[in-house]
Amino acid sequence: MVEKGKGKGGSIKLVLAPEVIEATPEGAEEAAAEVAELYAEEATLYPPVREVIENGWAKNRNIKPDVVETTARQGKTPTGGPWTRPDVVSVAVQQFTHLPGKFIEVVTFEIKPSNNVTVLAVYEALAQRRSATHAYAALHVPPDDESRLAEDIDRVLTAARAHGIGVIIAGDPANYDTWDEREVAERVEPDPADLDQFISVQLGGREVIRDAVR
Repeated sequence: MVEKGKGKGGSIKLVLAPEVIEATPEGAEEAAAEVAELYAEEATLYPPVREVIENGWAKNRNIKPDVVETTARQGKTPTGGPWTRPDVVSVAVQQFTHLPGKFIEVVTFEIKPSNNVTVLAVYEALAQRRSATHAYAALHVPPDDESRLAEDIDRVLTAARAHGIGVIIAGDPANYDTWDEREVAERVEPDPADLDQFISVQLGGREVIRDAVR
């Protein structure tokens, strides 16, 4: 490219092509690192995951939960041990057009940060399913960490598939668009006494559930 030069005589000069700045993933990497740091502790995952379960995950399944609660921290409440305490629980009472009665769906979620992606999440979820109809392991796996954690994720998926446990991989716990349900939890029918005891002991919204099933 050329343009007219200064002075008389019709001079011209070469115009250097504008410098092309290639986009780099630096900004994206920094954002991902901030998300990973923000959710390094498991407890920091509970609020955003609970919110997305109630407003994104359930809606995508055409379910309106009656209760969605964080149940991880219950102090000295005698629930039967730490593996009997899910991190988040969703309860929905449903009615269907061509079926008599009401049906209760109790879904437990065992949540793990990216620094604790192991099959332990599956076995904790399996223990919790004794008092639920569905059980999930929800794992925070930032996109930049997925290749590094690929073998661990595969082991989790294999164990979950063998036991009917659902697995959710969340790139950003607060953004449902980044959630990937790798395994869908199988529905089971827990012992009614165990389910009733679970609701009575672990859920603050038990009166809401009681009214919904009547």
